[in-house]
Amino acid sequence: MKLMHLFLAVLFGIVCRGISGAPVETPSLVVTIAADTVNNTDNQTSLREAIAYAGTLPGADVVTFNPALSGATITLTGGVSLTGDADGVTIDAIALGSGLTIASTGANRPVLNTGKLTLRGLKLTGAALTGGSGGGGVYSNNMLELDRCTVSGNSAPFGGGALFNDGTATVTRCTFSGNSGGTGGAIYNNAGTLTVVQSTIAGNSATTSNSIYNNAALTLRHCTVAGNSSTISNAAGRTLTIENSIFDGGNAFTSDIENAGVLTRVGANLTQSGAMNVGGGSDSGPAFIFGPAMLSALGDFGGPTRTRPPLPGSAAIDAAVGSVEASDQRGVARPIDGDGNSSAIADLG
Repeated sequence: MKLMHLFLAVLFGIVCRGISGAPVETPSLVVTIAADTVNNTDNQTSLREAIAYAGTLPGADVVTFNPALSGATITLTGGVSLTGDADGVTIDAIALGSGLTIASTGANRPVLNTGKLTLRGLKLTGAALTGGSGGGGVYSNNMLELDRCTVSGNSAPFGGGALFNDGTATVTRCTFSGNSGGTGGAIYNNAGTLTVVQSTIAGNSATTSNSIYNNAALTLRHCTVAGNSSTISNAAGRTLTIENSIFDGGNAFTSDIENAGVLTRVGANLTQSGAMNVGGGSDSGPAFIFGPAMLSALGDFGGPTRTRPPLPGSAAIDAAVGSVEASDQRGVARPIDGDGNSSAIADLG
């Protein structure tokens, strides 16, 4: 029996140390270092290692971060973008008080998703794609959820500086700012279903046309779309639904929305310049509220992402109609009495 115990102990030591004799670490779903490395003998877990380990496990997995990484930047140097797998991967940095940035290097986007992927509490930045590529910050052709994320400072020559969607995507309480693209400086919804809720799309630029380009099915609910270099475009035969949202191009455009498809208005929507039907487009629903939105500059007004809340006197205050989200983008509960008339009604955006 003692000989058997000795044999097992020696065998365990060989397995733990590997062929090279160096100790082999135990795989983990908790990221402990910001370096973009793959090293199974350093007793640390990189984001890339955690995602690779998740791919070996059955079912959906959640990758989290050591609290010491709060405010850190993970720069992807391997030339490979992050992706989900068939079972689903969640990369969750919500618990980090100062968030976490995932930065790309040059022509590599931070996220190229071909599986089921959920991102929470992350900032995605730094991509400068080349050629005919789309989706500077994120490209997805499968299942994607972005929750309380910031996508900023990315560029894509074809389009979708922040996001190019070819699958089913949901964006909640996120901010897309400072991105650029050929068509769709912020978003190019190409062949999927995209739902954007309680989010801000501001300060994005298009070198060809449109801050948001929809070629499929797009819903904007309780969103603020303001200060971009171009309009929203809904392509022929496609569907765009807007609900309790703000559209403010600063009176720089003939219309804030160019609609060649089917535009449906729900609740109340505030616009500076309205919508224009082109090429046989049709629209329905309650009429727009017209006027300047009177928004704050993009800044930190609470919550994990920057926002552009309405200033006192804005027509967006206490103007939502019908079903509303339980909180705004910052996480502040709704409704509240924003205009001081003793009636608590949710704001637009």
